[in-house]
Amino acid sequence: MPTENFCALTNSQTDDFDWIRGRNGTNSTATGPSIDHTMGTDFGYFAYINAAGRYGTTHASLDLFSK
Repeated sequence: MPTENFCALTNSQTDDFDWIRGRNGTNSTATGPSIDHTMGTDFGYFAYINAAGRYGTTHASLDLFSK
């Protein structure tokens, strides 16, 4: 069961690192959207990866969630 709501997607168990569900920017300075682009408010979410320190062929994948 996914720990964060990515709609019908879940972090892959076979990748190197995970996608993060964000809101109101990210932990990195001046990155990520500050508002939801659909509603124009700060109530929306977005998915992102923190690629700092990632080199070579590492990857983060989302899979379709199935019960």
